[in-house]
Amino acid sequence: MGNKTNAILQDSGMERAVLAGITTHGAECFFEVEDIINTQDFYWTCNQELFKILVHLVHDEDTKTFDI
Repeated sequence: MGNKTNAILQDSGMERAVLAGITTHGAECFFEVEDIINTQDFYWTCNQELFKILVHLVHDEDTKTFDI
């Protein structure tokens, strides 16, 4: 993660919690979360990329569950 000037105002823990919840609970959770957030809502680039991967897996690959 690179340094960002206003990073102190962001909640990286919450971003990780959202991504962890999606990966733990699968596509059903993803669809609930997708209704209220999108990639741009993540501050950290790595979290944006992870969310993009989840979007691809659910929408393009029809993935229902995720594993490591």
